[in-house]
Amino acid sequence: MTPEEIVQLAEDAHASLDIEKMLACFDPEATVYWNGQNVANGMTELRAFYEQQFGDVVEFELKKTLRAATGDTIAVEWQHTRKLRNGDVFDAVAGEFWKMRNNLLLEWHAYVIETKR
Repeated sequence: MTPEEIVQLAEDAHASLDIEKMLACFDPEATVYWNGQNVANGMTELRAFYEQQFGDVVEFELKKTLRAATGDTIAVEWQHTRKLRNGDVFDAVAGEFWKMRNNLLLEWHAYVIETKR
């Protein structure tokens, strides 16, 4: 897969709100860092992270943009809007760096600024 295809796959998986599709983007040994903090190691912790992040989301609009790719590293920028069950709406901008293995995210570093409308 090309870096563009990998980014599109990740965008589609996350925009679907289907946690199984999201998890399918990751290597089983994936490590996740969110704003500099390690939040998940492996699929069990990653699933819990996604359930916490997306459990109350009822609408989600997402656009990921490939910014750079070299070797096993991909850099992406994203913007999203998410609406929760209680009606709260959040907008976010983010940058992320992915270390890949076999076209799957092995290490994910995301730096996110999210604000409530």
